[in-house]
Amino acid sequence: MKPPEGVELRVRRSADELSNLDARRLRRAFKAMMQVSDDRGYQHWAGIHGLPMPIHGHHGQLSFLPWHRAYLLNFETALREFESGVTLPWWDWGGYASRQRGIPSLYSEFFVEGERNPLYGAEIPAGEWSDAPEEAPASTTREPNPPEALPTDKEVERLLQIPDFPTFADQLEMVHNHVHVWVGGTNSSVPYASYDPFFWTYQASIDRIWWLWQQAHSEVEPQSEFAEQPLAPFGVSVADVWDATPLGYSYANRRARPTGFRAGAASDRPSTADELNFADYAQAFAEIIASPQTTPPLTIGIYGSWGIGKSSLLQMIAEEFPEPDQAGSDGGDPDEIKVHVVQFNAWEYSSSEMIWPSLVRRIMEQMEAAAQWGYFSRLADTFKRNLARLWRRQRNRLVAILAVVAPLAVLAIWKLDFDPAVIGAAVVAIGIPGLIKLGAEAASNPVSRWAGALVDQEEYGNELPYMREIHSDLSFLVRQMGGDAETGPAAEEPSGGPRILVMIDDLDRCEPEKAVEVLQAINLLLDFRVFVVCLGIDARIITAAVDAHYKEVLGDAGASGFEYLDKIVQIPFLIPTASELEVKSFIEAQMPVSAPAEASELTAMIDAPTGGDEVASGDGDYGPKLRASSVPDPNGSESPPEDLTTFDRVEVEGFQDLAPFVNRNPRHIKRLINVYRMVRTLAARRGVDAILDDPRMTIAWIAICAQWPYTVSLMLKAFEVVAEGVDRDGEYPAGDPLPWLFERVKGDVDPAAQSEIDCEIPDLEKLLNQTEMSWEELRIVQAYTLNFNPAIEKALQQAPASA
Repeated sequence: MKPPEGVELRVRRSADELSNLDARRLRRAFKAMMQVSDDRGYQHWAGIHGLPMPIHGHHGQLSFLPWHRAYLLNFETALREFESGVTLPWWDWGGYASRQRGIPSLYSEFFVEGERNPLYGAEIPAGEWSDAPEEAPASTTREPNPPEALPTDKEVERLLQIPDFPTFADQLEMVHNHVHVWVGGTNSSVPYASYDPFFWTYQASIDRIWWLWQQAHSEVEPQSEFAEQPLAPFGVSVADVWDATPLGYSYANRRARPTGFRAGAASDRPSTADELNFADYAQAFAEIIASPQTTPPLTIGIYGSWGIGKSSLLQMIAEEFPEPDQAGSDGGDPDEIKVHVVQFNAWEYSSSEMIWPSLVRRIMEQMEAAAQWGYFSRLADTFKRNLARLWRRQRNRLVAILAVVAPLAVLAIWKLDFDPAVIGAAVVAIGIPGLIKLGAEAASNPVSRWAGALVDQEEYGNELPYMREIHSDLSFLVRQMGGDAETGPAAEEPSGGPRILVMIDDLDRCEPEKAVEVLQAINLLLDFRVFVVCLGIDARIITAAVDAHYKEVLGDAGASGFEYLDKIVQIPFLIPTASELEVKSFIEAQMPVSAPAEASELTAMIDAPTGGDEVASGDGDYGPKLRASSVPDPNGSESPPEDLTTFDRVEVEGFQDLAPFVNRNPRHIKRLINVYRMVRTLAARRGVDAILDDPRMTIAWIAICAQWPYTVSLMLKAFEVVAEGVDRDGEYPAGDPLPWLFERVKGDVDPAAQSEIDCEIPDLEKLLNQTEMSWEELRIVQAYTLNFNPAIEKALQQAPASA
């Protein structure tokens, strides 16, 4: 359900999952509210629940949950007046982090970033109240029990299975009372509990459990009399707060801290999933390739830098043309132009002496498979062509042999008195097996295997006669497919016959000489009305290869490799740079989000809490300590390990926030995500909370290091100097560390090195200014700095020593 129009849906997150930015906002809001003494101030809002009289809370009543929902909502709204964007966190007492540490560090640390933490505690102005008990506390206190005594996920699951609201509300209030008692100190006393800043967090946890119960029991609505019950002093009724969504908030699914996990990484293989909005491109090219108005031969150039998505687009184009047996039992529309696809990755053949003969062989194999001939026709045609071919290959050797053998035979008959009948029998005995072998070889080898034999002998293409022979074979196969074998000016009219779509990828990763030879083969051999070639290349690399190969020819003519490529490619297409929105969509596709836990998936069930618990009275305590039956078995299992191949929304949004700054190359984005997977895995192994607790900060740091490694390296050299001073004197410089360090090294930068190695510097400045990070956090996160550019070391050696 969506909130009403105009209502912003905010998400309450676990206190263990707040980013540094959100934690700072929360502290600032509490601090500002505590400094106000009127009805906007903290003492006013805390006093609604506790002293002074009357004490509210609806404890022990059916309206207990709705009243506290209204209370939290009003307090959160008042808090946002001091710091927009703040939401109340909830306490994940059943999660791994809390069950290891107890009260979250957000509330348990007395000093944070050099000043007193306003979430640690608050004053209780009880001395001003005439009805306050004697020896009333002056400030809040906590006396937490061992973490193992907290309620478990299993107990929460048991609550979520209760079908009727009155029973559920009664049982949840018992859990609520136990949590108050567990925190201890002033939190176990109704008059004073609400003065502790931590109160709002564990009350949000109770509201979250009710929210989860409502997701699983959406059919339950309050009875009319109960629905109309007023919730003083907020001026609303139970019905007004029954559904949280119209109130504008929901709760985030938690990401448990794993005790064991499986890490993962994404591959760089081409994908046919439309992660880059390439579907329109693929379909447009498919229409051109299969159009009766298209005049092959045609070469399409798919241009782009490495990692931009050329291979994915080629694969998507190829999948627009399923083979006839995949298109349906009838082979599709008989009037439709049949397109047969040949996919060729040039890099796979780069170790060969020559690449282009392998390409020709792959094309011939596809053409033979698509040829329209019967078995005996295929056998006869193949035998005839291969026999002639074998004769041409062997005739020079046979002539040489006859030139030697014939005189010897004459001599033997004349001088040695050999019997001509014996000699004739020997010739027949030797010749018939040879003839049989010759015939068998000619009949069994398809045309494409003949091409392979030539490759094996490194003769294919070395001499002009072989090139002519290949061209002849291709012409023969074109006719067998039912195509038009005309070439040259006579083949300028559109052709409605079958087509061979040749997809050539990774040519730009091959040696320049081999890449140019493939271009020559396209130009010289595939000059038939059935061929459409799609080249996926980085045009900069291929044109440089052409320039190197034809250096003298092109140089003397004043031409360039780009002009050469234009002669071959009839439709050049440069893959556009992804928009900011497309980058966010691509990130979403690369980062599978953990599915929100359904009510029945939290944990296994246990017995319901038993009776014997006291419900807090209007001015009393929250009841006895936790029952022994509520304490989990120390030998029992913790929350199940998390699969770190998935992400939560905070992590996805952390990457999406980088869309204005990130290099919009899909391979680069995949690499950043993979590096983040590795960093969080290492941090989880080592228990580095600063890395895990603030994914946005960690993600931003990884991107900064990856895209501006030279400048970051200088900044970290400067940070080493700062850290040495802090270790000696004890104080960091004033200001945020990243902008401070950037300004510090500006004078040490080599502009040429920075321009060559780093991305755009204005983007770096913007990103540094919006990435909140303390000096201590930088000390931790700098250990996860990853630079892979070898040019950095050389550039740093030339940097001033002061850096």
